[in-house]
Amino acid sequence: MPNNPYTLSHADKTKLLHKHWRSLSDSDRAKVSSAAITVLKYTGIGASIGLVAGWILARRSRSSALKIANAFKPAEQPTVVVFPNGRTENLPIISDTLKPSRFGIIATHVLYLGGTSVFGAVGGGLAGIHFANRELSGDTKTVRRINSALFRYQIEVWRTQADRLERLLKNSGS
Repeated sequence: MPNNPYTLSHADKTKLLHKHWRSLSDSDRAKVSSAAITVLKYTGIGASIGLVAGWILARRSRSSALKIANAFKPAEQPTVVVFPNGRTENLPIISDTLKPSRFGIIATHVLYLGGTSVFGAVGGGLAGIHFANRELSGDTKTVRRINSALFRYQIEVWRTQADRLERLLKNSGS
């Protein structure tokens, strides 16, 4: 990705973040790290549950499709229809078209697994955020220090971007 002159690069933001991260005490950093691990753990658990649910749904969907295909596969298939006026028409054989294809089976599994793992990860992430918030909200002074470090970081990013924009404006001659 080309360097955008209007915003800070990832490396610049990382430097500023580490500067404000170091301004926190060791206990505050430990609490933030623990909260982040809690969110990560619940997100992983949710994604795993989603994968299992997706696998189960995909297998059930496949078995239902096979049952439908087998229901349209009679033991003795009629091949022609004879009308009262004596005209005969050949009947198409649809049982082969109803049979699940390899591509359909793979697509079903991929879509079920992908979708349910995303839903599981989002649900787990939300649960993780809830429990991490409960973990952090016990000590209001710690929360205040963490929030003030975050706010100072955001202010410094915005100021740096504003300074960069002002320099660009001066250099453009406007």
